[in-house]
Amino acid sequence: MAAHNELGKWGEQIAADFLESKGWYIRHRDWTYKHKDLDIVCIVTEI
Repeated sequence: MAAHNELGKWGEQIAADFLESKGWYIRHRDWTYKHKDLDIVCIVTEI
């Protein structure tokens, strides 16, 4: 894997950890639809 891809995966994991620590539930990682993609799809579990 190229260095920039490893950096991107590391950044996504940091973001996901942060969101989970704030009460968000990670629903999908690397979600795709047609030619679009989202790295993280999450929903709030606490208000």
